[in-house]
Amino acid sequence: MSRRQGVLTDWNDDRGFGFIASDTDSSRVFAHVSAFPRGRRPVTGSPVSYTELHDEQGRARATNVRYLGSRSGRAKTGGTPLAFAVATLFFILVAGLCVLDELPVMLLVAYGLLTAVAFLMYGADKSAARQGRWRTSEST
Repeated sequence: MSRRQGVLTDWNDDRGFGFIASDTDSSRVFAHVSAFPRGRRPVTGSPVSYTELHDEQGRARATNVRYLGSRSGRAKTGGTPLAFAVATLFFILVAGLCVLDELPVMLLVAYGLLTAVAFLMYGADKSAARQGRWRTSEST
């Protein structure tokens, strides 16, 4: 079977399916999340290639979907330096209030400890996502 190309035009992330608009004609092909590569959620507007199959009722269905180009599934905003600066300023503010005896020192210790735990948990979850392993559920 030959591969076709198109753009993911509609995606319902809650239900795990959407539609791909073919580049060659005006058809739309159903695509289930299981047809996409693991580790990266589908995003509307992503250029893709796929193999088209038909189900028992003759409806087109995309399988073996691959992302095209260097487009990632998330926006690259460059917000990391800003986030780091805001977090640093917040920590300096809390430390300053502790030095002035406006806040208990244990609050600073607890904040630092909880931040470290959250950072480690995020790192473990991100590593699992990259390796296609089980991840922490979003409800957690």
